[in-house]
Amino acid sequence: TKDSSLWAGITLKSGPTEILWTRPGSVSAASWALARVEVPEQKSDFQVFIWGNINATSASPTVVAVDNVRLTMEPCPHVASCDFEEDLCGYENDFMPPFKWLVGSGRMSGSASPKIPGLVPLGGDSTVPRWFAYVDMSKPIEGPNLTATLRSAIFRADDNSTVLLRFLRTGKAIQSMEVRLNAWHPNGSKTVKSWTLGEGEDWQSFEQDLQPSDEAQLEVSVTRSGQTGGIAALARIAIGHVRTRDVPVTAAPAKPAVGLSCNFEAGNLCSWKPDETTSGQPSWVLNDPAERIPASLHYDHTTGGYAGRFIYAESKGGTKIVAKLKSAVLPKSLLLNGCLNFWYFKLTTNSSSSNSLVARFSTEKGAMWTDKGHQPLTWTEGWA
Repeated sequence: TKDSSLWAGITLKSGPTEILWTRPGSVSAASWALARVEVPEQKSDFQVFIWGNINATSASPTVVAVDNVRLTMEPCPHVASCDFEEDLCGYENDFMPPFKWLVGSGRMSGSASPKIPGLVPLGGDSTVPRWFAYVDMSKPIEGPNLTATLRSAIFRADDNSTVLLRFLRTGKAIQSMEVRLNAWHPNGSKTVKSWTLGEGEDWQSFEQDLQPSDEAQLEVSVTRSGQTGGIAALARIAIGHVRTRDVPVTAAPAKPAVGLSCNFEAGNLCSWKPDETTSGQPSWVLNDPAERIPASLHYDHTTGGYAGRFIYAESKGGTKIVAKLKSAVLPKSLLLNGCLNFWYFKLTTNSSSSNSLVARFSTEKGAMWTDKGHQPLTWTEGWA
């Protein structure tokens, strides 16, 4: 409550007490808030302490409380960074029931569930997020529009601080999706900056310099109408000190002469080329949805429907087939930071048959991805 104070710091075995953190004055006095304190390297034994102080002269009930204390031997991640592996990472979920932020793989409660694009690594990271924060708009609502807000813990933003978001916004039910930065200043004033996150059919990145402040707070808000359809989601929030576009490179990556993405909906293989089989036929061919060919797989990943297009390689049994699909020749500088992403489906109707998928660079001996013999029963994402 407002009549209490809280500190955290270290006490040396033989030496003074050092306060490392003090509860910010801008923190709400009526709700739980997350604190994360970096403990500097010490040359002698020490103890960590949390120190609470209550104003005994206050006429109103006063409480200071602490919960979920964790002391680790690794460096602290930023208190406002979150990959949603541990739920909301201390973000406050401020919502208007029943519309609130959820964490998971995008499961919806209603029938109007949107198709959520697959996630890929963000920036130079090599990991693909497993979970993300999202709001459920699969059921209609009555009455006024509803808003759900994620609100970070208070943190210090210096001259070089930036925020990087991986977000998804698509669908008619979303009235707005905004990022706000609250900043409190020593003279008691507060400034608020806001940015609108635009619509798109795939995951997007938002990057922005943060206003320097000893006490700053990040908010992401989504407002929905009574309609259904669409998705608003966050796969990652990262607070850092270098803008990705400012990272120096020795040479600008060359752009390929042709597009490298293909969903096969145009009825061709775009710039990708299949090898020929021993009989002179392409090893990968387009499906024929009108004739239900191949007979064993009737829907694609892009549309999820019978009319969708995909490519496939098939063995009638008894013959080993190696089916190769190659991109255009790529300039060496293109893959300073590259990612191959695709969806695959394997179906074996004969229990004695086996098949495998491998992705590799033709200039290297080792595979950069393999399905490890897995037999997925639905379209499955592969990436490298």
